[in-house]
Amino acid sequence: MKTWNVWKDESGQTLVVTVLCMTVTLGLVALATDVGQMFHTKEQAQTAADAAVIAAVQQQDYGDPVAAANEDAAKNGFPNGVNGNTVKVEDPPGTGSLAGQDGYIEVIVSRQTPTYFMRLFGVNDLTVAAKAVATLGPATDCVYTLDSSGTDINVAGSADVQSTCGFYGNSSSSSDLTVGGGGILDSTNENLVGGYSLDNNGTLTVPPTTGIMPVPDPLGGIQPPQWSASNCLADPKLTNSPPGTSIGPAAGGTVCYDGLTLNGGSVTLNPGIYVINGAMKLGGNVTVDGTVNGTVNGASGVTFYITQNGSLNIESGAIVNLVAPDSGTYNGILFYQDPSNTTTASIEGGAGSTLDGILYFPAALLQLDGGTSTDTYISIVAGQVTLGGNLSLKNYGKLNPTSPLSSPRLED
Repeated sequence: MKTWNVWKDESGQTLVVTVLCMTVTLGLVALATDVGQMFHTKEQAQTAADAAVIAAVQQQDYGDPVAAANEDAAKNGFPNGVNGNTVKVEDPPGTGSLAGQDGYIEVIVSRQTPTYFMRLFGVNDLTVAAKAVATLGPATDCVYTLDSSGTDINVAGSADVQSTCGFYGNSSSSSDLTVGGGGILDSTNENLVGGYSLDNNGTLTVPPTTGIMPVPDPLGGIQPPQWSASNCLADPKLTNSPPGTSIGPAAGGTVCYDGLTLNGGSVTLNPGIYVINGAMKLGGNVTVDGTVNGTVNGASGVTFYITQNGSLNIESGAIVNLVAPDSGTYNGILFYQDPSNTTTASIEGGAGSTLDGILYFPAALLQLDGGTSTDTYISIVAGQVTLGGNLSLKNYGKLNPTSPLSSPRLED
């Protein structure tokens, strides 16, 4: 009778080894699956954190940074307090090299993420977190439009617009930006909530970035000057004024006019604030000088506040040299139309005109035509803008580093 030595029997060992290898392989696959899911969630959280901190910084001086951060985090799939999501806003930052630094905001977005295969090893969920820190820096764009529908930016006719700064369009329309009639827009960038259209051989030298998140009015916290209609002066209605004619406030103060009509001749504007409670019209044959060289008692530059009853029309051919103040309450503000005033503003001007400052028409269409050789350092914040003629736009922030117009900047 033949006997078997069970200790030397090797049958079945291959099966055992195979089962063990499969178990290890499946474990590695399970680990890779869960880890891959975590990395994907991490990327999503970082996108949400970046968007949230940008929104928070934009509202730092004008609104509720926490609410803004929560809103943008939710738009990016991380609603605070829902489905294991947490959005933490720290102003100033509570961690890292910028902890306690005023002017910076930190947002930490996290999610309690369930595992799938790692449950076999007793790990039911993992917390995935991402952090972003941002602050305000000099604005890189010089044209901001605020209307949420229709065409915000229109390069009309055969306009040739050369810009060393960028454009921002807030409309969700497919034609947020339109370049038509053989027009050219040559800028550093165009960031659009909606889309763009090129009509009749219109040209864009830089392809726009579309589908960005809307942003609030970057100058929404600026308050109008104090004025009373009972104290306004009559429209001076100057015509063919001789050289040396000057008007405006004394000692860089504030003056109110029930309209300001200047036709022909030469007029110097004293530095200060001009409240225009009526129509401001600069005719085609007038030369108007309101520059930093006209300093009175240390005050410099001019600011025009167009009231809810006011309007602005600078006609073609007018030689207009206007410079905004570079300090004080209205630092950088050249024109400021009341936010309740939707009247279209028109600025044409002629060769040799200079506008240095911010053109702020938050609820209105601004029509800006460069005449033949307008060269200007301006920033525009308007409901909509139409650009015509030959324009050379340079960012006002290059002239005035303390300009109130700034943009969020992510920190590394």
